[in-house]
Amino acid sequence: MNTQKNNKRFGKTRKKESTPVKMAYISKDVIDAIRNANATGGYLFGRKLGNENVAQILGLNNSLRGIQLDCLGRWEKQTKSKKGLSLIVSNNDVMCFDKIALEIFDINDYNIRNRSEILSQNVNSKKALLVSCGSVNSRIGYELAKHGIEITVTDPDKLDIANPYRWGIQEPPEFFIGRPKTEVFKEAIIRNIPNAKITAFTKDFCQDIVFFDNYVDFWKPDLIIIATDTEDSRRDVNSIGILKKIPVLYVALSDKAESGQIIFISGTKEDPCYLCFKGNNEEHPFTLRSTNKQYGIDTTQEQRAVPALSIDINIISDIATKLAMVILAGEDVTQYLKQFDNKGYIMWFSTKPDSWVLEDAFQKLIAILEKNPSCPVCGDK
Repeated sequence: MNTQKNNKRFGKTRKKESTPVKMAYISKDVIDAIRNANATGGYLFGRKLGNENVAQILGLNNSLRGIQLDCLGRWEKQTKSKKGLSLIVSNNDVMCFDKIALEIFDINDYNIRNRSEILSQNVNSKKALLVSCGSVNSRIGYELAKHGIEITVTDPDKLDIANPYRWGIQEPPEFFIGRPKTEVFKEAIIRNIPNAKITAFTKDFCQDIVFFDNYVDFWKPDLIIIATDTEDSRRDVNSIGILKKIPVLYVALSDKAESGQIIFISGTKEDPCYLCFKGNNEEHPFTLRSTNKQYGIDTTQEQRAVPALSIDINIISDIATKLAMVILAGEDVTQYLKQFDNKGYIMWFSTKPDSWVLEDAFQKLIAILEKNPSCPVCGDK
């Protein structure tokens, strides 16, 4: 008895055939690349979606933004291919054979649902400088980039194993531990958001203040957002904002992110600045509460890891993002920093009961920030 023949007969040595593709999504960029190619044929790369007979045709190379792709078949120019996922591309149209239904998508339609939204239109081509890339600013920056806002971010720190849980962008921690936060942030933005524009520095804003003084003159940001734990960086950003007439948004969390504080500084000498606020702390409501305080602000002891749920951090970060969008769109931010008829420059928002300023969860408090005529930054002298 011929064992090899019987094995072939019963399929024991036969290669398992893959499920034929019946439906394919193809990027318009791939079609344009094929039309502009000098070659008359080549390979198509993408992914098959699970066990379905559906494929995504994503490129003419085996990787896309660092993600490995599978070879799906061939393309030919004006000659019918008979093997694999076969495409013919003529000058004006695309024809797919082997009974494959084809749907073309344009990656530039990524934000098509929001294009008619006035706020989204008005922030297009705006610029935001983010000082720090921690739990708060990583979330804010990612959301701003989705709306076409150009981002520059600076932070000297590296990611450790405790960061990804609270970081605004969820990335596999094993691949990024030990790398600079801003480098990982930039890679994630470019990989996930089409046509995003981002510049990343691993610089300390205070130690490299001369560099950022010149960079702000060159790049001309429309807004600075700072979410740091040190007063020197906050004071330096305040001075830059007033000197260059750039609005600044300060975002801070209380202990355990039970509440958040957002301060808007307009950047004009007619309005109060951050130093006016710091000089009048005793007049503001949070001094009446002694249970919690901001953490990490120039503490004499070694900074400790403070527990806080990422969802609580994100609540405050998303409110700050909304205010940033309003400022960049040129709308009146005081319509948001408002409580009844009371308008101000400071907002406190609670995420839990018995928090830093407010007794109950999901409440806001608006405070009026008075200008200090003797302020060394924005005062009369």
